[in-house]
Amino acid sequence: MRTNLPVTNNEYVLTDDDTIVSTTDLKGIITSVNRDFVRISGFTEAELIGQPHNIVRHPDMPPAAFADLWQTVQSGRPWTGIVKNRCKNGDYYWVEANVTPLHTNGQITGYMSVRNKPSRKQIEEAEALYRQLNAGGQLPRPSLFKRILDQWDSISLLGKMTGLAVFPAVVIWLLTTFGDALLGSTTANVIALLLVILVAVIALLEGRKLSAAINAVIRHMNSIAEGKINIHFSAQGESEIAGILRALRSLQIRLGYEMNETRKIAEEASRVRIALDNVSTGVMIADTDRNIIYANKSVLNLLKAAEADIRKQLPNFNASALLGANIDQFHKNPAHQAQMLATFTSQYIANIVIGGRSMRVTANPVINDKGERLGSVAEWIDRTAEVAAEREIEILVEAAVMGDFSKRIETSGKEGFFKTLGEGMNKLM
Repeated sequence: MRTNLPVTNNEYVLTDDDTIVSTTDLKGIITSVNRDFVRISGFTEAELIGQPHNIVRHPDMPPAAFADLWQTVQSGRPWTGIVKNRCKNGDYYWVEANVTPLHTNGQITGYMSVRNKPSRKQIEEAEALYRQLNAGGQLPRPSLFKRILDQWDSISLLGKMTGLAVFPAVVIWLLTTFGDALLGSTTANVIALLLVILVAVIALLEGRKLSAAINAVIRHMNSIAEGKINIHFSAQGESEIAGILRALRSLQIRLGYEMNETRKIAEEASRVRIALDNVSTGVMIADTDRNIIYANKSVLNLLKAAEADIRKQLPNFNASALLGANIDQFHKNPAHQAQMLATFTSQYIANIVIGGRSMRVTANPVINDKGERLGSVAEWIDRTAEVAAEREIEILVEAAVMGDFSKRIETSGKEGFFKTLGEGMNKLM
């Protein structure tokens, strides 16, 4: 077994929101990790991908625990246990590990491990057990009665029903045929009656067990449907119901990961949206069909202020109904614009004039880490005042070149840089 050293006595305690996720191939080689795994383990993603998962194994973990894990998941069942892992710097952290096989076309193609924060009681019980195993102890052997029950539970539902139907019938036939001669009629009848009672009791108990198992499946499915994906349940035995519970457990583990990742992505998206909503630059995002899916307050205010002028050229323009609208409405040649947005790979700057308003639109493609085009993002700036000021200065300079120093720049209505520039040019004249 791999021994990762050195180790410290420093424990990294997970938070309730931490969810460590990784996937491996059939040999336990890591194929993917999430951000919590990278952050908590201290390894980089590059250091983890392609390495055996036991890169985080702590020396205190007994081999028997991982032998049980592999025996369970290789048989197609999910496994749950308390595990002590090692950080890159030697610190340690405890997790409740849920490992489930990943299937493709009915075949196991890998494994997913989802780990969360265990309770302190779970950790203390696991520590005591692992100390016992590391000291040479053995796992407690089930009692004979428990082993018999386990064997009975390993029989399929069809096998049990067939046995309960066929065995009594055979025995009663034997008693009816040979009982009087061998045992006497009274004894044979008593045995037959006791057998019927025994079968009835077993059938009743099995019926109650089956009903309880079905109700448990329904209850767990309803809990998952409500989004409660941290409900713990066992799936012991080899019966069909146990198989359903194991499949449900695998689904629960997978959904738990996906729901947690979706929540984190949603939180990140919410933070980005709030930030964009409050920046001074006008920002607009469109999908691959050029439909506007986001517009921040600044761009809405910008276009609302210019709405009357824009309607001189685009009568149907409505700044209050931008979301869901198509950006083709801003262009004289939508086909050319569509082709450009579908193929551009770097920043594109366009200066457009709409209804006398001068706008500068800086567009960038939105491409994910897989190279897939998701749309485009555009920054809008209303340059109408700036362009007018530039034109005024141009006229002033042209007049001065011709010897006319009587012209002045109108400074009323201007502010900031353009007001200072206008006042300076006027003094110069």
